[in-house]
Order: sequence, then structure tokens, then C-alpha cells
Amino acid sequence: MKFEIEDFAAVKLNSANFRSQLHGEEHVPAVDLGFTMDAPNTILSYFEGSLLSSLYYCSAASSGQKVIDGVDQVLPNLRFPKLGLPIKWEDTGKGFYLEVDYGLGPDESNIELDLCTVGEFRLTPKEGGTVEVKFRVQVSGSPLTEKVCGKLASLIQQEVKIKLLPPQAPADDSDTPPPPTSKEDVSRALFGEPGGEGGDQQQGGSNPATPLDALKKAHGVTADAE
Repeated sequence: MKFEIEDFAAVKLNSANFRSQLHGEEHVPAVDLGFTMDAPNTILSYFEGSLLSSLYYCSAASSGQKVIDGVDQVLPNLRFPKLGLPIKWEDTGKGFYLEVDYGLGPDESNIELDLCTVGEFRLTPKEGGTVEVKFRVQVSGSPLTEKVCGKLASLIQQEVKIKLLPPQAPADDSDTPPPPTSKEDVSRALFGEPGGEGGDQQQGGSNPATPLDALKKAHGVTADAE
């Protein structure tokens, strides 16, 4: 799911359902947060690439208005004004990060909740190019301290500003060299020279020829001691 609120945006906190949730054999605090936001209809592309053009069109363009090349066409008009609403969008995302601006500055009082589950989307397209988006954010566990729950409760039915970010993709480790596999690769990684029967030790060099030779040398074991 691509839905996100990258920068702080105004939403309404409709509800906060505080409850207890079973994790293993232990009950932990949990909450369901219900939000509503009005957004440009381009947000529909977060849900499905063709959803915007399926629900909206531009009546002016349909009547012959010139379209400027290189400029994204605005689609303000509903294709199906009689469509039953809201549209239920059955999609769920896990691992989201939610930050709620509490109004006293990010270092002072912002509420930060990690590992959130986002879903229960209800989409209401409106004439003119605005979409009302309702969604639910669920979180449980240690972030829900008594202080945090108190702050959330005080914001119910209030307009707040939030960020909602998806989980970060794992770092690309494609540049990491593969581990050594052959005998020569292992010997080179450990001792700087390839091992084997042609190793430096057997040719009179100072480097041990095999890992066993290296251990013997480290512990002072000589051929005479054997």
C-alpha cells in the first residue's frame, strides 16, 4: 500500500477507542484512532493508479478545451455523481510511523507512535476535485503510556496535524561482496595469500599455508613439538 502523509497535514481525530489487547499471555494497552481528512483527488493514485481517472474527468476538456502538453490535466468532475458513497477500500498496511503535532513544538510534546497498522479506508469523492478520506490507525504496546493516552483523549473531535509514513525499505546490500567459498578465497581472506599445497610456508615464506598452520603458529607449536 502506497498511502502516506509525508508532510504534516490537517486531519480530524474522530475517535480514540482505548482497549486492552492480548500479546502472548500478557495484556497490553491498545488504541484505535479514527481520522478524517480532505485531500486533492490525486490522493486516489496512492490506492490504485487508475482510480483517479475512473472516478473523475474534465468536462471542459471533453467539450473541446485545449490541453497543454507537459502540464498534468486537472480532473475536477465526477464521472458517476449517483455512485453510492463512501467507497470501502479494503487494504491494510503495517509498520507505519504516526506523528501527531500536539501544538508545542516537535521537541516538546509531539506524539510519536511506531509500528502502527493503517486500514479501514472510506473514500468519498466530491465534485470539484476533493476527496474525503477516512481511515483507522491502530497501535499497541509500550508507546501507549498514560501520558500519551491522555494527550490522545484530549484531541478527540479536534483538528490536528499528523504525519503518517510507511515502513522504510531495507538497505540495498547488492554492493556487498559475497563471502569466500573456495579454499583459496578463504585463505586469502584470512591470511592475505592463497593457501593449498603451493602456499608460502611450503615455499619457505613467512605466511602459513593453511588455517591449521596459522593456529599452530599462533600457539607456538612447531614441527619438532609434534
